[in-house]
Amino acid sequence: MAEEKTYKKIDDLQVWSHNPRSITKENYQRLKNQIKRFGQYKPLIVNKSNVVIGGNMRLRAYKEMGLEDIWVTVVDAETEAKMLEYAMSDNSNLGDWDEEQLTELLTGEWTNLDTPQDFVLDTGKLELEKLLEKFGPGEEEEPPLNDKDLIECPNSHHKFESP
Repeated sequence: MAEEKTYKKIDDLQVWSHNPRSITKENYQRLKNQIKRFGQYKPLIVNKSNVVIGGNMRLRAYKEMGLEDIWVTVVDAETEAKMLEYAMSDNSNLGDWDEEQLTELLTGEWTNLDTPQDFVLDTGKLELEKLLEKFGPGEEEEPPLNDKDLIECPNSHHKFESP
């Protein structure tokens, strides 16, 4: 059963203040070019308080472009943890590109990609587990050096780590 499209006034929507995503100026321009070309073909994800969980960059572009009514999917996510789950799900790339087949499609007779510079494909994966291993809790800091591990310059009296 198809869900009915839900629309909200753009002025009623708010960006998520803890959105962990960002975009470069170059990619933001690509996003705007894609929106100009294709329109809004997927909804923003918002919670019941009208906070945008998925699509904060698109919201910014829609505002700049003067859109008023925005297609949204409303989800039950009022806690930061639930919002983060939806945001990660919305932005994950679970599929992989078959690079040979993609190249065939891009170079085939029937393909006429007018603006290839407006598309960037992410062929790498940032694994959450490895990210948490690298930056997450549980890592102990190295103990600070004590004076016996340092060499003091006789002139400036600056202390340096011994080689």
